[in-house]
Order: sequence, then structure tokens, then C-alpha cells
Amino acid sequence: MMKCFRFHVAKFVYSTISICCLSFFSVTAGAQKESIEAVVQSVADNIMRNTSYEFTDTKTKKTYTGTEQVPSDAAIRTQSLYNRWEYSNGVMMIGMLKAAKAFNKEAYAG
Repeated sequence: MMKCFRFHVAKFVYSTISICCLSFFSVTAGAQKESIEAVVQSVADNIMRNTSYEFTDTKTKKTYTGTEQVPSDAAIRTQSLYNRWEYSNGVMMIGMLKAAKAFNKEAYAG
């Protein structure tokens, strides 16, 4: 279990670092710049597609679509790794904000 968790965290951290690095570097060559932009947008789009805003009560296994529905005594966990309060998610969010500004895509900043 711990080995699987570490694998997912390592994979997540790698993708987070990748999007941040790609969004911070600008390349002057036209073809290469377009290629990097395509990669950054592909990664950002993938994050947007695979982020769930649902929460699961770990005791009852009931799923909630918003926090306003969750009882105060529930032990909830986010379904998406991207919604967890972790350092790597903060770094990823900075990358997403930079990508939103660079590509003029408000969805990346939301």
C-alpha cells in the first residue's frame, strides 16, 4: 500500500515539476516554442480533465459533490489527488496560473 502511494506521489510530483518548468521557460525558436506550448497545454488540459471535485466520507463511503452537503462529523477525503493540500499541488497551481496567463486561458486559473 505504501509503495503504491509513493509511486503515485512520485508520478504526481514529476508531472507537477514538469508543467512548472515548461511554463517558466520561454524558447525563442518558433517551431520549438510551439512544441513546448503544445506540451504545456496538453499537460494542463489533462489536469483539468482528471480533476474531480467530489468528496468521499471514509466512514460511510458516501460521495458528496460539494462541501456544503457534508455533515460536520464526516471524515471526508478528496477523490482527486489534485485537490489535496500538499506542497506539490501548490507548485502545480503556480504553474497553472502561469499557463493561464501565457496562453490566455482563464480555465487554467479557475
